[in-house]
Amino acid sequence: MRICLLTEESIETYNPEKYFQNYEWNLVTVETPVFEFLRDLSSRKQYDVYLNLFEGMDDDDSGLNLVRALERLNLPFTGADSKFYNPTREQMQAIAEANGINFAKGFNAKTGDDLIHARQLTFPLIVKHPNSYASTGLISESKVNSFDELKTQFERLLKDFGSARVEEFIEGGEVSCLVADNPDDLSSPYAYSPAEVIFPEGESFMHEQVKWFNWDTFIVPLKNQALLKPIQDVSKKMYLAMDGRGYARLICV
Repeated sequence: MRICLLTEESIETYNPEKYFQNYEWNLVTVETPVFEFLRDLSSRKQYDVYLNLFEGMDDDDSGLNLVRALERLNLPFTGADSKFYNPTREQMQAIAEANGINFAKGFNAKTGDDLIHARQLTFPLIVKHPNSYASTGLISESKVNSFDELKTQFERLLKDFGSARVEEFIEGGEVSCLVADNPDDLSSPYAYSPAEVIFPEGESFMHEQVKWFNWDTFIVPLKNQALLKPIQDVSKKMYLAMDGRGYARLICV
């Protein structure tokens, strides 16, 4: 099998050779515009499957556009399809609630007037990037205990990202569970062993400083094995409710 590994990185910065010792493969650094790039690449008929690890750029939709290009060109690829690639937090919340799955209550705020919805929530709240990823925009002050603090953090994110996700802050630990399609039975996906975050002293959530710069943050196998099956079960339930494709990482607190 001939594998094309699509990524924004170069072979000098990321070499996955040890994972592909029994395969014929190439790492390809994606260029924009992605459709034209992929059309030219696929026209050479060099590959049997495309392993999509391309995250795209922070300031455009190139990651989603690449998935759409893979679909449009009818190429076999791994990972989420375009419908599952980037659902909003509000879509996830609605689907979770419709399926009896606990989800942090919240809303998307585009103007200061939208903050009135915070009256329906219980402080403390957390103010996030509107479709948060990699702790983008999260700082220690993102956890707020009053409306004045909420307004300050909302205005900061509004300036940078155009809106914000405001939701109830859930106290407790944080674990994540990888769920992937079962090719033999799409109604029964695989849920892998969860990973648990060990926060530095005095920290309670994964803001940018904790995630990227604090060396006292650790990711370890789940400590309480009594929680293993419940976490896997709810992760699979949410994945199926979202009509998941490929794989996804679900965060539980």
